Amino acid sequence: MKKLLFFIIFTFASGFLYSQSLDFKTYYEYKDGCEGAAAAEYINSEKVDDAFIKTFVEAISKNGNCRELLKLSKNTLKLCEAAISEWDVKDGENYFVICAANKWAKEGIFLLVTIKDNGKSFDWRAWSVTEK
Repeated sequence: MKKLLFFIIFTFASGFLYSQSLDFKTYYEYKDGCEGAAAAEYINSEKVDDAFIKTFVEAISKNGNCRELLKLSKNTLKLCEAAISEWDVKDGENYFVICAANKWAKEGIFLLVTIKDNGKSFDWRAWSVTEK
């Protein structure tokens, strides 16, 4: 996962991602039994359009096996929410979120998230990625 993350961050660092380090944190939700590692990064782009998504998927596919997801597990949603909550979010902002079992995992879920409803919810597109 580290090699894949480096490639993705390097690819998007040229203008899409806000310049801060991607900081994985481990989250535990004892009530629901959800746990894992996640990180979120602000995307410096006003609109995540089809061209942006195509570039994103091509970048992931070069170093990993990638498939788009149509539904997320409760665990992934909780991890995504926890990672985004580390930021002071505003409607319309876009974030790149990575969720995995732990920070050393070779597979994970990569999400592109757009904040809405005064920061209370978000739209997402997600891909399951396994490092080659």
